Amino acid sequence: MHRHNGWRVLRPDLSQVDGGAVTQQYVRSSVAHRWCHISIIALTAPRRSLKRVPVPVELIVAIIGAVATLVGVGFGFYQWRRGQGLDRERLRLEQALIREQKIWEEAWEEERTAEQESARQVAQAEKIRDAVERYRTLLANELAQLKILDMTKPLDLEALYVQLRVREDRPARFASPEEMEPLSYGTPEHLLQLSAKQSREAESSAMRPEDALRRFGRFVALGDPGAGKTTMLRHLALRLARGEITEDLTLPIYVELREFVDSGVSDILEFAADTCRRRYGFVNAVEHFAERLDAGLAALLLDGLDEVLGGAAAEDAARAYRRVVDEVDRLSTRYPRATIAVTCRRAGWQGGLRAFHTVEVLDFGWPQIETFVRNWFGNEPARADALVTALQTNLRVQTLAANPLILSLVAIVYDRDLELPERRAQLYNRCVEVLLKEWDTHRGIRRFTRFTTDRKRDLLEEVGWHFHQQGLRYYPHDELLRVIAEFLPTIDIEPVHAQAILDEIAAQYGLLKVQANGWYGFLHLTLQEYFAAVAATERGAQAVALVVQHRHDPWWEEVLFLLAGRTVDASPLLLGILGRDPLSADPPVPDAPLALDDDVLHHDLLLAARCLAGAPRVRVPWLRSAIIEVTYELVRTAPSPSMSESSARILVAAGGRAIHDRLIDDLINRQLGSGPRTSIARALGTGGDAYVAARLTAILSSRALDSRLASAVADSLRALRHSPAIPALRARLDRELVADSNGAFPLAAAVAALGGASGAAHLRHLIDTAGTRQTANVLMWALQYSRDPAVERWLIERVPDSSDVGIAFIVHSYLALTGAAGAPRLLTALLSRPGSWGPSVSIIVSAFHEHASPSLAVQLVGALTDPDRDASVRWAVSALLDDQPEIWPLVAKWMVRQDADQLTVWASAAVIGSHGYGAARQPLRDALTALTGEEWVSTEEIAVRNLALPRITECLVALGDGQWAQDLLLTRINAMWQDAATPNTAVFGALLAALGHTDIGPLAEWSTGFLDHFPALSGYLLYKGADVRRTLLHPSIAPRLLARAESELLTDEERHAALELVAAIAQDVTVVPQLLSLCSVNDDELVRHALDALENIGRHNRVRIFADGRIAPVQPRTTP
Repeated sequence: MHRHNGWRVLRPDLSQVDGGAVTQQYVRSSVAHRWCHISIIALTAPRRSLKRVPVPVELIVAIIGAVATLVGVGFGFYQWRRGQGLDRERLRLEQALIREQKIWEEAWEEERTAEQESARQVAQAEKIRDAVERYRTLLANELAQLKILDMTKPLDLEALYVQLRVREDRPARFASPEEMEPLSYGTPEHLLQLSAKQSREAESSAMRPEDALRRFGRFVALGDPGAGKTTMLRHLALRLARGEITEDLTLPIYVELREFVDSGVSDILEFAADTCRRRYGFVNAVEHFAERLDAGLAALLLDGLDEVLGGAAAEDAARAYRRVVDEVDRLSTRYPRATIAVTCRRAGWQGGLRAFHTVEVLDFGWPQIETFVRNWFGNEPARADALVTALQTNLRVQTLAANPLILSLVAIVYDRDLELPERRAQLYNRCVEVLLKEWDTHRGIRRFTRFTTDRKRDLLEEVGWHFHQQGLRYYPHDELLRVIAEFLPTIDIEPVHAQAILDEIAAQYGLLKVQANGWYGFLHLTLQEYFAAVAATERGAQAVALVVQHRHDPWWEEVLFLLAGRTVDASPLLLGILGRDPLSADPPVPDAPLALDDDVLHHDLLLAARCLAGAPRVRVPWLRSAIIEVTYELVRTAPSPSMSESSARILVAAGGRAIHDRLIDDLINRQLGSGPRTSIARALGTGGDAYVAARLTAILSSRALDSRLASAVADSLRALRHSPAIPALRARLDRELVADSNGAFPLAAAVAALGGASGAAHLRHLIDTAGTRQTANVLMWALQYSRDPAVERWLIERVPDSSDVGIAFIVHSYLALTGAAGAPRLLTALLSRPGSWGPSVSIIVSAFHEHASPSLAVQLVGALTDPDRDASVRWAVSALLDDQPEIWPLVAKWMVRQDADQLTVWASAAVIGSHGYGAARQPLRDALTALTGEEWVSTEEIAVRNLALPRITECLVALGDGQWAQDLLLTRINAMWQDAATPNTAVFGALLAALGHTDIGPLAEWSTGFLDHFPALSGYLLYKGADVRRTLLHPSIAPRLLARAESELLTDEERHAALELVAAIAQDVTVVPQLLSLCSVNDDELVRHALDALENIGRHNRVRIFADGRIAPVQPRTTP
């Protein structure tokens, strides 16, 4: 039986039966059938009645004979005819059977072919699946290994990688000289802090690369050299290959565009397929790639668009760029559903990809820097902590380290040497070498240019020296071109090539970059300072004298330090700083000051001592020891603790073993005041070594150390990572807790940081047995420094039962230990607690901000929109959503939902309003009006407003309504002052916090009203810090505040508060005599604030202030 066209076909097996047998069988069956038919007719025929007639026998015989003859003839004829019929029937049957056999054979062959094709397709599909899986596995393994510069072994990308952030790119704006001037001038610290502020602002609108991939589908990521663009793309490819971004998008096609151009292949997919064949054994991948791209199930990741510009003449480079852009554009059009990401240096981006968004790869912020360092050192937390501390205390190196490549270099240097170079110039020089030469070399990029590396450095030195003399951080394009054009003939290049040279340095190396349309600057201010120092060294004594002449200007300080470390003999430089003849090696006469005309802040002496910290060569034999000795005396006799401590820090960095021993001996010298001893103890932790740590451990149990001194020693031991100090630290901690001392936290922090699991267990025991909740909270706070995994579990288990106050300490410590990875679990625990998060809710918000996690978004929205949840918690949650851009569209919908309660509308408006969504303006205005106009009755209401008012005001400022918000807040504050002689300080604090966010500038009229209520309202301003004080208080009230500080009618605490506010806002030199008189009083706090005020006035007015009342202008920056 066989199947044919859906029917069963009965096919006789003709091979077993011959044709005759078939014929006989057929005949017999045919005859039998016919006779049966005749018999039936005969039986069924009707019978008739016949009359019997006699018939003769002869007739009967004759008839019978005739009948017999007829029957014989008939039968013969019948047999003949029958034989003929049978033959024909046999032939017909045979032909029918042949046809049936042929049909069956064709059907069988068709079915067999279909089955074979199906099997082939299944086998091919399995083969492709296996090939794809093998490709994804091998690609992931390859991408997971990262080699940086000249490291001998690769690094684990997953273990090292720190999440980069991107934001939608903003085209370079057109800026006027008036706009750029505030960004160009100022102290280096101000400019570095401004740079850090801009980075934080950029971070507020940032997103993860995978979020950009989902949001835009296709983008070009722009960044400076070393910004991490390639590493970001490799990590994206790695996560895609492992199916960690989306369930469907699991096929990354990773292409290095420089290799594509070098191959000569015209089709990127064909090049990628050929690469897969050679590298991963994936044969005929191009069809699969095309199919998956067409379905939107593959991602094309194209690295290094700018690199196609290298290694060729300008015309060839332009053609290569155009060719790549056209090909990417073609693929984008051919596969509209495909995900495509391209990376490119900012200066190398020439546009051309119309359907692509451009995003900017952001520098690392401090949390990312710290995470990178800890990832780098892995299971060596002591080394990680040491480098983190070194970076925290050096703003310039920290600013450089915001570039991931330079941070890697810093880690490599530290890993090899266990310290950063004493001469920072060595580190900066290494960074320049990497950016100028080695980065391209290690990536296999060869750039042909008329410039050698040495000539590039010469030009950068010329640019750095020229503009640093003018005090400029950013410079106009035309002026920069003029400097380059004047330099080029000195190396035999025509000035007409100035623009091409500038483009080359900016595009290929990134050391100079566009800051705004028509404005350039170095990648970092530190690099400008470095090149200026190198140029001064090359130019000789005249240039060094010029630098010394500018020594009182903070703008030149770093150049001085770098210059001291580079020169063959720093003696002339140091003598010049001290106001002495640079060419005279004569020591000072007895009782004469070492710094001949120093100011009240001892600027010259301390500047010379700081130069010694870089271990320069000093050939004048008495000079080094004299500087150290006079600085040592200043540590012991300084008029304020702040001056004593800054001097001690400089001395620890500049001195050797002998000076360290003298300082440690002073710690147990009870004849020396407590202030200098505490300053010494703190300073030793910033520059000491294992020897210093051992000596500090030995004196920790001394009765000569009071609680304050023991705390300072503990801080230094923690900074020095001296684990042998644990027994002494534990013993001293137990002693301090028995005395119920406030000095327990530094000791507990040191035990947590250095004691490992046993130290953490000791602290947990102390917490469980603490006599007061305050003591338990302090110890809980210290657990943030532990590295024991058991602490994380122990902390999270305490969340449900913790007090409203204690919860902040748990949150801070837990997130310090776990980072963003622990945030979801902690938030779940917090949201499961009934009621509020207590008065420390702002601390909790701050802690979560530092460890933002995208996985929190859904939970946060649920909490924000829950009307039954505590109001302060909902406002706190809204602040956390600022870091979750993927959820903003959902929040925007909640803002306009009819069933949303009022707080949901306001808090949702705050989330999206801070990022410029105009639709949030009216709800935010309504919220500020309502929250400032109601009576404030309970502590809970004040807590809500403390969270809500600053947040709402900040959003309104972002939307351009800052003046409106300021007017409303001032109206409310003025009304409070008229209604009560002493306004509620809590209410005032909430309003003042909001007013500080208007950032409109100091308010003269309001400041005068504030004086009428001083000192009752001073506490909040002191708590908020100098930046807020400068924002709100007008400098014009400084003389009146100073008069309060001199008043004998106020308490010491109130006088200190008045002078601290003066130090923050004073600008007028007319108050200098009063401040100088306060420097001689027997009150350390007053002296400290008076000196701070003098320093601020000096910097603001660019003058030097002397103890005798003289005021001298600082040398102007611009050259004559």
